[in-house]
Amino acid sequence: MGELPDSPTPRRVFRMMFRRDTLCPGARMCPGAPDDATPCMECPLAYLDAVLESPLGAQLRNIVDLDFAVTARFAVDLDAVPYDDFRMLRALHEEREAYR
Repeated sequence: MGELPDSPTPRRVFRMMFRRDTLCPGARMCPGAPDDATPCMECPLAYLDAVLESPLGAQLRNIVDLDFAVTARFAVDLDAVPYDDFRMLRALHEEREAYR
């Protein structure tokens, strides 16, 4: 994953979300973990969890909910979707396609 930024882009967070299962082998398998239960200081999974609990994470969860609504064919008026949210929704779709 490379170095973890203080302020990740939505695209990077989506990429990490799709690859969540491969981000960390677990504290027992991680050579940098201080013990068998604590993640290392650079743990990308712990980082992702922290980001998802931040204000950015709340916004990204809203985008995931919007994606569900669109996919489930709920009536979503594009005029009601702020442009920044539209761009994040597009990034979510692009990262999903790249993951497949």
